[in-house]
Amino acid sequence: MLSEFNPCQPCWDIINDKDAFNINNSSNIHTIIPLETEAERNIRTRTVTPVVTGSSVVAFTSNGGAILAADTLGSYGLLAKYRNISRIHQVNEKTVLAVGGDLSDADYIKEAVDSKVEQDTIQEDGGEMTPLAL
Repeated sequence: MLSEFNPCQPCWDIINDKDAFNINNSSNIHTIIPLETEAERNIRTRTVTPVVTGSSVVAFTSNGGAILAADTLGSYGLLAKYRNISRIHQVNEKTVLAVGGDLSDADYIKEAVDSKVEQDTIQEDGGEMTPLAL
């Protein structure tokens, strides 16, 4: 019977007054509700938890164009795990993508943009997608 223990099954209360204890009295039972884990509590506030992140992206614009810079560190929590990650991606002649934050999201966005550019290239209409069109 102990091997089939269910934490949600009714259990007997601990009663200090032994004379008042009656095993047939249903008021002496209660249900144990398992406590939520930290992850279960946080799922209500964050549906996605970043694992490998990068932080710094800087961009400056001028009349002649733009200058972008980003660090190459991918951190796993407090651990500097990946030291050579490029977070700046040239999409085409007019568009550059720079991403900070979760690197899996950055990879997803990069692949989605590249797929859209590839579909546009397959059309062979001579046009190139603008940043706004992406």
